[in-house]
Amino acid sequence: MPPVPAEQISPFGGYNAAAEKPNLISPFPHLTSKELAARWRCTVFTISGKYRKLGLRPIRLGKRLLFPLDRIEAVERRLMGGK
Repeated sequence: MPPVPAEQISPFGGYNAAAEKPNLISPFPHLTSKELAARWRCTVFTISGKYRKLGLRPIRLGKRLLFPLDRIEAVERRLMGGK
């Protein structure tokens, strides 16, 4: 497995589940609730309960919530005290 690019490594640690499989659903980088939970080392229920409070706006695809990677990184920067 190739190494994860530096821009895809979360400041919260963990691994990037999106790097393990190619994104075949959408042309833009995104994470599902399960992948985001793995990235942030929490449960899917935590993600589903707090994404609105964090300012994330997911894209609904059927029953799936897709979180754009640029918005995830913006929330991470904001929570870590960055700009």
